[in-house]
Amino acid sequence: MDENHETQTIREYINSIALKEHVNVIYGKNQFNVNSAPNSSDEFNSYSRFFGEVLKEFNDYIEKIDFFYHEKDQKLPLSRWNSFFKLMGVKVNPEIKKGEVKKDSVIPEVVSFNEDLVRIITQEDEWGRLNSLAKISDSFNAPSVMAPKNLCYQVFIPLGHIEGITFKLQEFLDAPYKKK
Repeated sequence: MDENHETQTIREYINSIALKEHVNVIYGKNQFNVNSAPNSSDEFNSYSRFFGEVLKEFNDYIEKIDFFYHEKDQKLPLSRWNSFFKLMGVKVNPEIKKGEVKKDSVIPEVVSFNEDLVRIITQEDEWGRLNSLAKISDSFNAPSVMAPKNLCYQVFIPLGHIEGITFKLQEFLDAPYKKK
């Protein structure tokens, strides 16, 4: 962190973390995003450290978290000919459609995290949508949790899969940075 943090803006503070972790960031008025999904374990770890530090400082001001997820591979239905051959006893391997990397977002009520995972408590309808997506993905989790109603709608996302953060306040990134 810069010794002159008293005169830094929040954008400059986040940029100093990004430079330290070798993360390329694109900024808007009240949001920032990384350029792409991590392509290596080193990049994934850099993203995790970067977003961990940002969440530690600014989790109370988050409006939305954008994230990457990877769909599970899918077996495609057999063609009529392959189905016929399979009935005849011929071993037929189904075609596999590779899962794609996609993007989505979550609107948090409460955000907490540890070294590599962010836990988001959200509204019931938001959780239901994400729970459906989590069933076709191995990248994040939205389990049914036995807890009081306002705490049971939880989503777990690896820090390295976060794409960006939108803050509640307009021009938040240009505000002066004050260390917590």
